[in-house]
Amino acid sequence: MNGTYDYTKLHQKGFYRVDHSDFGGKICYSDFNRKITMAEMAERIMADRRFNELCGKNLTERQRREHAVNE
Repeated sequence: MNGTYDYTKLHQKGFYRVDHSDFGGKICYSDFNRKITMAEMAERIMADRRFNELCGKNLTERQRREHAVNE
């Protein structure tokens, strides 16, 4: 980069569609009143990722069952 910043994307107009298909993680009270270790942070990230994967598998299975019933 040459030290310039692209300001053209700051004030884009149009509709923004929120994607609620991923879990963003839990916010705990302890997030605000103490420091957590990198190991704790990594474990929470991995737990959230496992939760997302499980929800994706459940959704796929549910869609497969609904498709089988409708045929």
